[in-house]
Parts: sequence; structure tokens; C-alpha cells
Amino acid sequence: MITGTAAYMAPEQFSGEQVDGRADLWARGVVLFVMLTGEHPFPGNGMAEMMMKILNAAAPAPSSRGVVPEAFDHVMSLALAKSAGDRFQTAQAFLDALRAVRAGAGIAAA
Repeated sequence: MITGTAAYMAPEQFSGEQVDGRADLWARGVVLFVMLTGEHPFPGNGMAEMMMKILNAAAPAPSSRGVVPEAFDHVMSLALAKSAGDRFQTAQAFLDALRAVRAGAGIAAA
């Protein structure tokens, strides 16, 4: 049985693989993508269409959606990698990457 909000579910949740904290990091990657661009990385009309995109389509680069600095593209490609092994392995690693982007882009801390 699949449970969750389709737009935020990691590929392994749809494919019935073992799920761990990296699925939560995927969901946070989706939230960050939406915050940066105002759009979902894998939009669709219904769960089936979103599932197919999440399983098969590459996430778009956030910089292709507008005024988002290209420095976020690599972070998002890791956060939304199809394989959990290719994603950030910890929340700390994700945070460290975001801090590096902030420092490199001259974005002030809140």
C-alpha cells in the first residue's frame, strides 16, 4: 500500500523499496524547489502522472525557472536524485551544501 502525498514522495516509496530518512530529504528537496521556483519539480494531473515523472523524469534545474542562482542546481540535483544512494545521506550534508551556496552566492543569513 502506498501512503503519502504523491508530489513529495521519493522514488523508492513508489517502487516499494526500503525507505529511510533519505526519503524525507527528498521531500525537503521538493519543498525547497517549490520555495525557490514557485513550481513543483514533477507536476502532474493525479498520482499516476506524478509517480511516472518522479520515477522516470529528471528534475529540472531550478535556475531554468527564473531568477534562482545556478549554484542551487547542483544541490537540487543531489536532493532529488532518483537513487537514495545518490542523494544527500544526512540532513547535515544537505544543510552544509545549502550553506556553501549561500556563502558562495553572497546570500545573507536570516
